[in-house]
Amino acid sequence: MESKQRQTIHFNAMCKIITIINKNKHNTSTLNKLLRANAEDLSREKDGYAVYEFDKGKGERRVFVGTEAYNNISKNIEYNGGEIYMVHFRTKTSGESGEEGLHLDKIQDRYVYAHNGTASKFSGKKTKSDSHHFFEELLSKELNIKNINSTINESNFWGRAFLFDEKENRLHIFCNSFVQIYALKDCLVFSSYALEMKPKDGEIKIILGLPLTTKESKEIQIIGESEMVDEYITFLNGSFETDHFLDNYYQSEWEKELEKNRRKTFWNPETNTLEEVPLFHN
Repeated sequence: MESKQRQTIHFNAMCKIITIINKNKHNTSTLNKLLRANAEDLSREKDGYAVYEFDKGKGERRVFVGTEAYNNISKNIEYNGGEIYMVHFRTKTSGESGEEGLHLDKIQDRYVYAHNGTASKFSGKKTKSDSHHFFEELLSKELNIKNINSTINESNFWGRAFLFDEKENRLHIFCNSFVQIYALKDCLVFSSYALEMKPKDGEIKIILGLPLTTKESKEIQIIGESEMVDEYITFLNGSFETDHFLDNYYQSEWEKELEKNRRKTFWNPETNTLEEVPLFHN
């Protein structure tokens, strides 16, 4: 098969989410390079951000709001090698602009959520975001594909949703808009937008006591790339568990046309290159 250049399509997102499942500590440095490469894109969402990391049965949430929070993003979003990592940068559509409106908050003292999109049924709420109220309603029922579909429909939900259950170490991901997927060895990275793979120059590092401006030239190497849409998947203890298709209520005409032309990328060991094939066939 003839190798083709990878196509990257950027979406104008209301928020941005990156979620990592990692079972290989050796990926830590590469994943931090990936996060630093995307710090500029993430910083465009100006209503604060939250970071969550889960490791060895314990989760930690860090929140950042205000001008100062955007002065050292690369350090603030640093990944420390946990099994699950999530970062959510917010552009407000409903709820408060401060910490009260940030995602990666906990519901029922066990579920940590992030959402890029809207749930217009809850858009009039004053304090918490529409996303928070959407997950509260969803989690008032048994968490299964039937109730996810019905809550999506009743709430006029659109977008990508990530829900982590600390008690069961189970990650739930569902979407009716595209989620990008990238693979490293024993690691998956999910994103609400197409990630930048080339590190930015200009980070200050101390070498033998001397501050120097770094010059990054190598693209971050991944071993696979794909995407998902209209699906609900789960991972238990960091390993793939289930996959279901969602009922898609809100696909616009341009999204249908886009689907026809989407391509997935896979690693071909015979040619040692990334190659593309159509994701959908007419």
